[in-house]
Amino acid sequence: MKFPIRRIVKSDCEAYRSLRLRAFQESSASFSESYEDEHQKPLEFFRALLGDGPEHFTVGCFSPEEELIGIATFKRDQRRKARHKSYIHTMYVAPEYRGQKIAEGILRNLMEAARALPGVEQIHLWVLNPETSPARKLYLKAGFKPQGMVVQNDLFIDGAYVDAEYMTLALN
Repeated sequence: MKFPIRRIVKSDCEAYRSLRLRAFQESSASFSESYEDEHQKPLEFFRALLGDGPEHFTVGCFSPEEELIGIATFKRDQRRKARHKSYIHTMYVAPEYRGQKIAEGILRNLMEAARALPGVEQIHLWVLNPETSPARKLYLKAGFKPQGMVVQNDLFIDGAYVDAEYMTLALN
């Protein structure tokens, strides 16, 4: 079954907030953000995270019942000297929908959007727990390459240190 992927609009914000917080609760070791830091923030905080244009936006994947089941955010670097770079973050698919190529579809959507932006040459992202991360396998398959050494003990999550790996994709 094909699940529709589209940019999330402001009216999707409550569903976005709910899925984002669920991600942080269920997969806390996969994100630098935390449920504890965000669960009491106002809806306006989450609206701002969505972005609102071609250089900063969030895409979502929806079930046939129009439930938001997957998300990821794209953002182009706004610094004059770094406008050739962009970032993907907060990629998440609800566990009950995994294994159906939803993450691949979301990633493909973001890569196509990046390629359509004049001057964007790279996409950057971080992978936590790179030794065991299924997301890392997805990114490698899509052409992302590790950049440098794994950062040891980058974050402290749920009582344990977590390593991180920086990856990039050259678009040209």
